[in-house]
Amino acid sequence: MDRDGSELVHGQFQGIVNDAQRKHIAIRQANEDIRQDRHMKGMCWGCDTKTFVMPTLTDACFKCSYKRGVEKIIAIVSKKSWGYCFFCAKYTYHVAQLNVQLCIKCTRIVRKSHAAFRKGGGMFNVDPFWKYQKQKLGHDWKDLFFNPEHWAKKI
Repeated sequence: MDRDGSELVHGQFQGIVNDAQRKHIAIRQANEDIRQDRHMKGMCWGCDTKTFVMPTLTDACFKCSYKRGVEKIIAIVSKKSWGYCFFCAKYTYHVAQLNVQLCIKCTRIVRKSHAAFRKGGGMFNVDPFWKYQKQKLGHDWKDLFFNPEHWAKKI
């Protein structure tokens, strides 16, 4: 504990730590699959190696998450029925946002997948649902979906 009330918890960050964070860190350090030492070395969720890791949020489909193992998942933040998997680099069903530890190599995989997603035009140009809506509804498809004034004219 420092003079200003801050403490260093397992080498992760310097700052004020509340009881909820302390409890989360204690649970995480008790599990040998997701434990980190003082030098931030731990098991990577993506490639299953013990190296420098950082906890991060990623979206992964059901198939990718079970291929890499569910025991090293820190927390499941949210579940979506349809979304973009950062590891498959495609849209698929049953995607979950996961809090996992990734090494630099696996973080680069996620970064390349996300860069390709942004380069492709983002959600409206990559998602098969929106591509189909553009094809089906024509030039003013965004106006039909997102403009309330357009709805009032039709009614």
